[in-house]
Amino acid sequence: MDALALIMTMAAYLLGSVSSAVLICR
Repeated sequence: MDALALIMTMAAYLLGSVSSAVLICR
């Protein structure tokens, strides 16, 4: 697994966490 794929995975995970947190807090 190269660094770019890892960064993309982490970015997608963080984006999902933030969006779900926003939906839950609303």
